[in-house]
Amino acid sequence: MSDYNAIQQKLIDYLEGTHDFLLEQAPEVIQQALRYEMISSITSCIFLVASLAVVTTVMYYNWKNPVLDDYKSRTSSNVLGIFLPVMISIGLLTPTILTVNKLIMLYVAPKYFLIQLLVEHK
Repeated sequence: MSDYNAIQQKLIDYLEGTHDFLLEQAPEVIQQALRYEMISSITSCIFLVASLAVVTTVMYYNWKNPVLDDYKSRTSSNVLGIFLPVMISIGLLTPTILTVNKLIMLYVAPKYFLIQLLVEHK
């Protein structure tokens, strides 16, 4: 970790010495950062929504097509086939909401997003 900090400090020292570079390249770097975050968020959102759809489909199938034992009650594997997708979907909801929030922030307030990004990585 100290090597990383030393390299980071050398890079910061170099960039501070090249104000012209920063002034010329800053708009392009900002655009690339925004583009990267946008594509990353869209990809994550698609994956998370697809995962939620699959998990919900499995849960719905197990709910509508119960496997009954000799006493006409659901088997433990059928109950697990309903319970486990519910728990997984609850776990997927938070990252999905955060990713959608990030997309909204990128579309509505990209400058605010950049400020938050800089504060988080400080």
